[in-house]
Amino acid sequence: MPDEIDTRNVRDISISASGSGIAAGSIQSLNVNIGGTDLQTLLPLLQNAGLFSSPVPVPSNDPIEIGQLRRDYYNLFVIEDETYKDGSFSISRSDALTRYTHNADHFRPMTADIIAEILSMPCLFTIRNDDFSRCSENWVCVAGKLSKITVHGSVIKFKFGYYAPAIPQNLLNQNAELFGLATSSLRNELDDEHWAIKKIDLLTRLKDQNYEIR
Repeated sequence: MPDEIDTRNVRDISISASGSGIAAGSIQSLNVNIGGTDLQTLLPLLQNAGLFSSPVPVPSNDPIEIGQLRRDYYNLFVIEDETYKDGSFSISRSDALTRYTHNADHFRPMTADIIAEILSMPCLFTIRNDDFSRCSENWVCVAGKLSKITVHGSVIKFKFGYYAPAIPQNLLNQNAELFGLATSSLRNELDDEHWAIKKIDLLTRLKDQNYEIR
């Protein structure tokens, strides 16, 4: 049996609709606004940027959950040749907490207690840059929270929820030090598929850059 930690949260999402018809009638317009981002604008943006495959899951900005997130660390995920489909993805164990990770000796054992710590951290979900230290201008990433980690052989599988607003990935490329990203003269950490943990208050850093998660 794989090692597994699972958390479940019930979230309330406010949806307003207007239009004609009852029961079998059709709704003419639907507006969902989460975290200050119009859903009709956000979802195509995430799909066109390659972050999610279709259909794109709806963001889940639960203020209580967000308020309970740890502020001293965050998880950074950089994936390649896949998307964050169906609210899940996987990382090879050889790319998990093996480089760029702050306090790596503490987190690497992946015991049940350590996994519980990791689940309490905010996350950044990104896709590997398509050029050195930069990516296409339409690429975005999202913050969110892991809900489940399954360690199975050479692969670690994750389930997660994400928050609005979407964040331009080049904001990270252009402010690598601010977000604790490793850099060299030609490359930065987003050029390398991996999972790392950063000793950074992610939500405050994003808010300072006008991308508040709430």
